[in-house]
Amino acid sequence: MVVCWFGTANQPFTPVVTDTAIRRLFRLLSTEHTLADASRKAGVSEKTARKYKRLNSLPSGVKRPHTWRTRQDPFKDVWPELVAKLEVNPGLRATTLFNYLSGSLSKCESLETVSPLKTRT
Repeated sequence: MVVCWFGTANQPFTPVVTDTAIRRLFRLLSTEHTLADASRKAGVSEKTARKYKRLNSLPSGVKRPHTWRTRQDPFKDVWPELVAKLEVNPGLRATTLFNYLSGSLSKCESLETVSPLKTRT
């Protein structure tokens, strides 16, 4: 069975169907008599098999791009200034920029919650 398991707070164990499982399903659909047999051998549910047979696509081709923010951007106010510094000196390291921001706390009020390794997402 080719299924990955990911946990969240609301659904502790949510199965995720992989491209490999759906490729196997597509291959089995040509040899098996029923969708139920093919889905069972591929390790996916019949409902999932019907979905991907109807879409004629792999799970990676169905995903929507992640466009929403999960938290407020702590660098929103200072980002243009950091970009300008990087345009002048592209070799600046992230820790150098962080130290620059640490020197002027008024530039970024929530700086104490941002670690030096955090990236802008």
